[in-house]
Amino acid sequence: MKLRKRKKKNIIYTILLVVLGVFLILNYIGKRITPRVVEIVEKNVNKSIYNYVFYVFSEEVLENDNLLDIIKLKTNDEKEVVSIDYNFNIAYKYLNEGLDKLYEEINQLEPKINYYKGQNGVFFVPVGLINNNVLLENLGFKIPCKVNYINDVEINFKTKVSDYGLNNLLVELYLVVDIKNDLISPQGHKEFGKSYEIVVASKVIMGSIPEYYGGTIENSTPIVSS
Repeated sequence: MKLRKRKKKNIIYTILLVVLGVFLILNYIGKRITPRVVEIVEKNVNKSIYNYVFYVFSEEVLENDNLLDIIKLKTNDEKEVVSIDYNFNIAYKYLNEGLDKLYEEINQLEPKINYYKGQNGVFFVPVGLINNNVLLENLGFKIPCKVNYINDVEINFKTKVSDYGLNNLLVELYLVVDIKNDLISPQGHKEFGKSYEIVVASKVIMGSIPEYYGGTIENSTPIVSS
């Protein structure tokens, strides 16, 4: 009887040790590998979102003739441009339209990651990928990461006026889109994203900038957010 009890205890201890060992190994692997996996997912998602945002706004948001309806260039007595202001009623109209356009197209977002991708933004990244070795990148178990795309968006206009030849100025209007995404991984929850700038209109006009500005003046509108 005593021998049987001892065997049972040994089996229980062995099972507990195996479970503990597996737990410690998985915990170690998770802490060492998950940050690299998260980095890979973030990098590829940010790149794909840039392509997506560029596609959405590849057609001009504004016609060149409307550019100066939004932008007000203030000049001094010598007719030199000294500051940039905005017609905010028109600016906010276009910014809100741009925000609506972004969300209307969100269903077409398909991040192109070289690794296996599941549905609904779930990625299964092979552990072997962290070795940067083509022969090993598909080996090992796969770590799941879920991305909630475009969780938050901030958008605004930025204007840049710069010297363009003799007595000419190049006026450029940029749409600045700041996008935040949510990433859920074995390491926990993390917010990530980037800011993207896209030229939506440009025009060459007659004029000049005072020398003390160094040939360039920039200004931005307040941010409109979702």
